[in-house]
Amino acid sequence: MYIDRNIERLQNNLYHWISPAENISPKYNYITTIDGKDYFENIDGGIIEINKVFDETQKGIPLMRQMVIAFGISSRSELNKLYKTLNDTSVLLIIEPNPELFSYALNNEDLNVFEKSNVVLFVDNNLDNLQPFFLDILGEFNYFSLVNNMAFYLNSFYRQNDGKMIKEIIQKIRQIVRARIQIIGNSIEDGLDGLENNLKNIEYLIESKNPAEIYKKFKNKPAIVISAGPSLEKNIQDLREAKGKAILIAVDTILTKLLNQGVIPDFVCSVERIEKVYDYFYKGKNIPKEVTLVGPTVLDPRIFSELKGNWILPFRTEVSESNWLQAMTKTNGNVGLLMGASCAHVAFGFAVHLGASPIILVGQDLAYGTDFENTHVSDTIYDKLEKQKVKIEELDETEGYYGGIVKTTKVWMMFKQWFEIKILEFNLNVINATEGGAKIANTQQFPLKEALFQYCKDDLESVYEYVKSMGTYGISVEDLIESIDSEINYFNEIMKEARTSYLEVEKIEISAQNLTKHVRTIQNVTDVFNEFVIKTTKHPLISHNIQGFVLKTSWDLSAIDDVISVKNLAAKKAVQIKYYIVIISTCEKIIDLLQETVKLLEVKMNS
Repeated sequence: MYIDRNIERLQNNLYHWISPAENISPKYNYITTIDGKDYFENIDGGIIEINKVFDETQKGIPLMRQMVIAFGISSRSELNKLYKTLNDTSVLLIIEPNPELFSYALNNEDLNVFEKSNVVLFVDNNLDNLQPFFLDILGEFNYFSLVNNMAFYLNSFYRQNDGKMIKEIIQKIRQIVRARIQIIGNSIEDGLDGLENNLKNIEYLIESKNPAEIYKKFKNKPAIVISAGPSLEKNIQDLREAKGKAILIAVDTILTKLLNQGVIPDFVCSVERIEKVYDYFYKGKNIPKEVTLVGPTVLDPRIFSELKGNWILPFRTEVSESNWLQAMTKTNGNVGLLMGASCAHVAFGFAVHLGASPIILVGQDLAYGTDFENTHVSDTIYDKLEKQKVKIEELDETEGYYGGIVKTTKVWMMFKQWFEIKILEFNLNVINATEGGAKIANTQQFPLKEALFQYCKDDLESVYEYVKSMGTYGISVEDLIESIDSEINYFNEIMKEARTSYLEVEKIEISAQNLTKHVRTIQNVTDVFNEFVIKTTKHPLISHNIQGFVLKTSWDLSAIDDVISVKNLAAKKAVQIKYYIVIISTCEKIIDLLQETVKLLEVKMNS
């Protein structure tokens, strides 16, 4: 019996995900092993014979950094042989969707492969848990950098059984990875434009109501997150009944229609900094003072000039640049917010911040209506815009609200997965009263009328009056200037270091004649480069703005074989030079923006 030793091995890696064994109805029962063959009984009483044979066609590539995902833990010999074919810097993720097979292996196999730190295990028959598991893994940059070299291995058991399920898991993994890549896919220029808005809006951050003062203020009170999906047509009129009995949190797209329908939401949420958000949803709009804006500091600064009411600018807990800004302003307490990637995510995150329960979703279709032109409820800006032709590669499918399959997009799928993960992560009571579109896992489905009848009976205290009474952050402008000056000095040092290292790399001449002579020099500058990458990506402001470029740099390096040759060393030199140049230009831009911000703050301090 190997169970004690195996458990000891598995305790050494925090990334392992192993579901509790209780209340699991096994699909397979282990019977015996004869002449190296395992015998299992399936749920129908059939006997399965498994001959553990390593599949040479699925082996790893020793000269390439890979993320290899192996299905099945019940064959120790296959896992060990697979691991031996991998590069030392690769990672092996082992997925076991049948916990009873994990139990068999735990007791009957010497799982010494788990003595390796780059081997991670997932055991769960609830495939919804693949999302938090993979997002945790992908949060480790060394792992995330390998997703362009992803490969799959099916052990002997899964080559003969559960093929459809394994195919679904692979598709789910690809969706999760694709969504994660899209989140960081912005260019450096786009990121720096966002930083410029963040810094321009510091004056509005100083005047913002402090979100810590409203944290959990409406604990266990109902909140309705109102989005602009086409299904909202059938129940928008019911929202009038909810005013004063639930907290109404609307996305910017639907605000004008709600006001025209006589529904004044308590909050409107925005997340994007693009000019169209201002032009479409705020410019020239007569927004009542009772509506409070909630969003990140990256919004178009002109939005604030249109507001009669208050605004709350929390920090984005999922964004390193926002964390940096919070550190600069020395704001403490519960001032962060889950904001995801859409204004509906901001609205949802704010409902969580308020402590609201249940959180009721309406208009959150995340799928097409009756055709590809049916993407939003009527009487929004999208009625006037030219319909964009949907590209086939952008389409996806998912389970519908009422069952069956509905058409969606890869971006909407990413939005949907975010909701599903956060509901699980925070153990939230969420009711999907959208009555159409895509099914959102981990929610209850009620018609809006039923949700209102059950949960929205009692009068709430005035949300507007409470917000009006809230204080601001109390940010010290003098301290903020001092913090930013310190950062300017830091970026000047980074820029100086990058220029020095760039010159060292640039002067190395790589040829067949001097290859041996320069191997040690090349290794030294490579060590310096690796340390510099770690140093620069640790700073939240740099990492946020160049994270997509860093990922691409890592992919470029992982595509170069681990063999010393003129071609490979020249390729590594080119990657390093490009990285140093990008860091220099990025730091120059950041320094310019910070210096402009200091000037703005000095004027404010002296006025």
